[in-house]
Amino acid sequence: MARISNLNITYKGKDISKDISASLISFTYTDNEQGKADEIELLLENKKGLWSGSWYPEKGSVIEAGLKLYDWNKMGEIINVKWGRFTIDELTMSSAGTFSMKAISEKCAGAFSTEKKCRTFENITLKDMVTKIADENNMQLVYKAQKNTKYTKLYQLYYTDSSFIFMQADKAGHKCKISDDKIIIYDNSIKNTGIKLKPSNVSAYEFKGKTFGTYKAAEVKYFNAETGEVVTYRAEDTNIKNDSVLIIDEHAESSEEAKSIAEAELKKANDKEITGSVSLMGNPEIFTGCELEINGVGVFSGTYIVEKVTHSISNSQGYTTSFDCYMKR
Repeated sequence: MARISNLNITYKGKDISKDISASLISFTYTDNEQGKADEIELLLENKKGLWSGSWYPEKGSVIEAGLKLYDWNKMGEIINVKWGRFTIDELTMSSAGTFSMKAISEKCAGAFSTEKKCRTFENITLKDMVTKIADENNMQLVYKAQKNTKYTKLYQLYYTDSSFIFMQADKAGHKCKISDDKIIIYDNSIKNTGIKLKPSNVSAYEFKGKTFGTYKAAEVKYFNAETGEVVTYRAEDTNIKNDSVLIIDEHAESSEEAKSIAEAELKKANDKEITGSVSLMGNPEIFTGCELEINGVGVFSGTYIVEKVTHSISNSQGYTTSFDCYMKR
């Protein structure tokens, strides 16, 4: 079966896919881990100076990137993939006769991620607070977390909206992902893809198990207003066999907040007990935050959460996907 992948690029509202195809050396879309903007990079042949001359792109212009797959999984199948809108951020010309164009997610290049604000939220939940910020930035909240922390007062002091959301979600023990115009807050995974991988259907893999950096327990201090004492809250992970204790240098305002911080930090540290890196034929259904199965690798077999994905297209290898992941606990 002859699989075909065609890159779709729109620049300032104009489809330039054919113009780019003659110069394209490689294209990479990085679906980044939480806290980082997604990005794309186009590496173009530039020996005649076309891209550094009359075709030189404008920094700050918007690119839309996607992919069209023909006969990819079965004959007659057409798959349209949309990776979103990106703002051109960096342009590089080299003596090797190449030209690189890098762009980051459009929302992460605007006020959402650049403008620092000072304000107070009162008597509000995490979900309602993020909904308010999402509305202000013409974005949509997808809330998949089980817990919805409530705050009496929450101060946004010289933080951008994006960094403030990431910080509060992290403290509450959740993950936060910006995908085009969506803010996604989730616990373990966004979606179980049902994908099952094994050595025979991947091109390369590596798995690691570690003991250092995992903890039996985590401790955080908080002030008990009723007794006037500083109390230590301790969270424990019975699956960890060592005796290491994670001391968290952050004071909570209540036992509830201390519990949330301790459990979140302990989970974050121990999530990376078993990690992996996998490369395979291009698969657009694999994205950051998704869940899939990896079998046939001995003690490393199990369910994994994907934390970073790279989709690449090149003349030499065609469309490929690689991702980093950690075993679901």
